[in-house]
Amino acid sequence: MSTLTSTRLSLRPMDETDETLFMELFCSDNIMANIGASFGEDRAKRAFAKTLKVSRTEGSETKCWTIFIKHEPQALGIISFSALGKSLGADIGIMLSRHAQGKLVADEAVVLLAQHGFNSMGLAHIRAEFMASNLATKRITRKLKFTEPQPLADKEGWQQCFLYPRLAN
Repeated sequence: MSTLTSTRLSLRPMDETDETLFMELFCSDNIMANIGASFGEDRAKRAFAKTLKVSRTEGSETKCWTIFIKHEPQALGIISFSALGKSLGADIGIMLSRHAQGKLVADEAVVLLAQHGFNSMGLAHIRAEFMASNLATKRITRKLKFTEPQPLADKEGWQQCFLYPRLAN
């Protein structure tokens, strides 16, 4: 995995130094409100260790990056692909710390990772799955030209939408 850069952002492969950020995100009731129940400290530590190991494994279905403003040391969040290789696509996920929200970081990070997925990884599509009440994700997916969100049959209150290469450019 390589570091990805845009004019403003840098997405670096997640490493051991990101444990504090991971804990901050997954243990926060506010940040996890649109995902599920927040984690306890022990669960978050185990999840971090597993995520880091899987993300570093060649051919893994999961790859995670840490989001930074270029040349600034403070991590803003994490972004990932999961379910890589299933149906030639991937699921995208992003979590931002409170101080990074509302600053268009998510929009730019999703575009950067989508371009990498389509241009370097050969993905045929990228899927976003989110709670219907998550208006921020709905706004981002519409702005970035994902398909119109559709209800998920097996997860009440959740939606999914897709981004295809022709729509991402």
